[in-house]
Amino acid sequence: MKRAAQGNLEAQRELAALGLAGFVDGDLQSLLDGLCFARLAASHGGEDDRGLLLQMLALASDSIPREEAEHRANLNGEAIALVSTMADEGNADADEWLASIVRNSAPENVAIGQALSRLMASA
Repeated sequence: MKRAAQGNLEAQRELAALGLAGFVDGDLQSLLDGLCFARLAASHGGEDDRGLLLQMLALASDSIPREEAEHRANLNGEAIALVSTMADEGNADADEWLASIVRNSAPENVAIGQALSRLMASA
């Protein structure tokens, strides 16, 4: 954890993967914890790391209990923002992914994604 917090990409990847592995074993909290490290790894800009983050966001959004609608919406919006950024950077598949995610998302989630995209662009 210390190495991940200090920016070590391999440690961030390892902790993200552990979070995903815990989810496969039925532990939603493990996935949510792993998202923190997946976000850090994805911030380095690698396509594989961004892909893992997208997968984890989708799993988390689908797995959060329905009564936690705001949390689900935020995760969905984050996925929209990430794919939008990838599309803006020229990822060949991202436009198609973005269209699919937006088509299957509630309008309020798309609005969250747009707001996050603006924040990410200004950072």
